[in-house]
Amino acid sequence: TARATARASATATTAAYAAAAAADAATAAYKDADFPVDQMLRQPLWHDVGPPEGLRPEEIGATLLDTNPHFAFFKRWYDGMVAGDPLPTALLRRIVTQIPRKTWESSAEQVAQEIARIEAEWQVEQGGVEPRAPEFEPDNVAQLFAHPRSVSASVAHASVTISQSLQVFGVETALWLNDLPEFLKPLEAVPGRLDRIAEILRAGQRDADTEQALREEIGRLQTRVAQLEAEVAKARADAELQRKPWFGKVEKIGLGVAALAGAIWTVSGDDLAPKARCEKLVEYWEFFGGGPLDCAPPSVPETPVQPDLPEMR
Repeated sequence: TARATARASATATTAAYAAAAAADAATAAYKDADFPVDQMLRQPLWHDVGPPEGLRPEEIGATLLDTNPHFAFFKRWYDGMVAGDPLPTALLRRIVTQIPRKTWESSAEQVAQEIARIEAEWQVEQGGVEPRAPEFEPDNVAQLFAHPRSVSASVAHASVTISQSLQVFGVETALWLNDLPEFLKPLEAVPGRLDRIAEILRAGQRDADTEQALREEIGRLQTRVAQLEAEVAKARADAELQRKPWFGKVEKIGLGVAALAGAIWTVSGDDLAPKARCEKLVEYWEFFGGGPLDCAPPSVPETPVQPDLPEMR
């Protein structure tokens, strides 16, 4: 028992260090390169020179993407990546995670049908607006516009980390996102809100309408976090759920929870509420076997200033 306890403690500590290291590495990369991943994806693949010799469309000829209608979606995805106009990340994430493995391994026709269904649902959702949550909206978002590109990159990184941690949990437990236990469903919805916040800041525009839109999105994010807290509180009291064979794997979402805690600090203007919310998540997380999380507010990297170089003569 002592050995198992020591092993669990070491695992939790390692996970905590890994979460901190990943966050620090991402921050350093963004600060050093000043070129976030989402911005890189919006660059034309071949820039202005076009495809290299041997890869030009007229040299390759028609491919499966051109001749088979079941690959129409993948054709749009490929063309968007080449042009620097990628399909929405939230849509791609949903397609990758919600289609069962047996469908991917079946036929191109069945995969195309599932993609069409998911894309249609996603488009309907985009047409509607999630209700506001004024009680969770910050009074001030001015600090987010001090270094909008850095904040946008940090929030986008948190979104990816949460999604990846859910995918790891799915792999470890053979549970796809559409089979997630109820108490994790609100966490699944968080990346979409973070992506929207990152998108607003990435646009680089600041006016009254933009600030209001940002406040509303932060309110919606905080609503999801409050829902997560409520669901996790119920799960803590559910002895039957805790006997599920996958329950011990919940700690695999540790990096995602750490990223969520950091995102809450980053986007919230209130000095007290984010800390209280983070501490509540930590309390819940440790119950599920996760390691300790640090609720200290993360530092947002400043946008690098390009040095003045001497004029070349």
